[in-house]
Amino acid sequence: MVLTEPELAWNGSLHQSSVLDIDVDPDGKFIASASYDKTARLWDMGGEPLWESYLGGAVTSVRFSPCSELLACGTLNGYVHVLDAKTAEKLRIFASHKNSIHIAVFGRYSTDIYSTCGGDIKIWRDFRSPDTEPTEKCLFTFDGLRVSPDPNFGLRRSDSLTRS
Repeated sequence: MVLTEPELAWNGSLHQSSVLDIDVDPDGKFIASASYDKTARLWDMGGEPLWESYLGGAVTSVRFSPCSELLACGTLNGYVHVLDAKTAEKLRIFASHKNSIHIAVFGRYSTDIYSTCGGDIKIWRDFRSPDTEPTEKCLFTFDGLRVSPDPNFGLRRSDSLTRS
């Protein structure tokens, strides 16, 4: 069966420019959007805007944390912004990469952030700590990044998941 009519469709007024990424929170109540207009926005499932945050560079990636309380936003100018998903308060900003962030995601327990740019991965352990620096840089090419829900698995300096 081919579906031809979506349950919900938004028009082009989501942002002032192209939408580059979206994510649905784990509870299925909200949608976050990333745009070339340098904003991240949060919407309810009915399409009503709840907030927007100007991030200073085209927003290329948005991902909710597993607990739905945080939003990781990657930008074209190489920064990762961590926002409070309810209020849009900027909790942390990392000068992560020299070029555009392809994707920024949270680890399983919402304490680590993984960001990618080209062939680089940076892992920010316990990102809430004030002196957090990237703990690992991997060099290989890939198109996306997903973190295993199994805490015994981690990324290493290869193109595959290996046991910690």
